[in-house]
This record gives sequence, structure tokens and C-alpha cells, in this order.
Amino acid sequence: MSAIMRILLVFVSVIAFVYMIRKIRKSQLQALDILFWALFSITILLMSIFPDIVIKCTGYLQVQSPVNFVYLVIIFFLILRVFLLNVRICRLELQLNEYIEKTSVNDKIRKENP
Repeated sequence: MSAIMRILLVFVSVIAFVYMIRKIRKSQLQALDILFWALFSITILLMSIFPDIVIKCTGYLQVQSPVNFVYLVIIFFLILRVFLLNVRICRLELQLNEYIEKTSVNDKIRKENP
């Protein structure tokens, strides 16, 4: 992995970590979000500081180059994030539908029994 790529990864992970800390202080993130982005930032930071690990993993997985492995890891994390967000959205939609049904039933009961 080139020195420019390593410096860029360190810079991006530090910026992401600082931004995440600011959001935590403002209470704009939930615990699962914080955990995910912290792991993401730490993983990128470790890959940039210890490129030998990336090179070994590249050899084991028979990926063409270490940079491609870094992209592969980032894409994996982002797909995982999309899946977790999709699960959360489905849960919220179910809760919303349940709330709407309860509210509708309560409104109908109130109209029938004034």
C-alpha cells in the first residue's frame, strides 16, 4: 500500500472519529450508531498503521492488491450498515402501523361512545 494511501486513510479515520465525538457530545447519535462508526474508524486506522496485516490478508484471500482489500473491507462495512438501517426501518414501520391501528380503534370507540 502506498504512503499516500496510508496517510489518506489515517487522515480520514481521524476526521471521522473527531466528527463522531462531536456528535456524541451533542447527543445526536444512538449507541449502536456510535459503536458501528467507532469500529469502522478504528478498522481503517489499523489498516493504515499496520499495512502488513492488510498485505497478509490480501495474500490469504487472493485479492489482487492491498488497496483492493481496503476497498473490500470498506464496502463490507457499508453493506452491513445498510442492512442494519434496513432492519431498523422495518421495525419502525411495524411500530408505526401498530400505533396507527391502535389510534384508529380508539378514535372509533370514542365516536361510538360520546
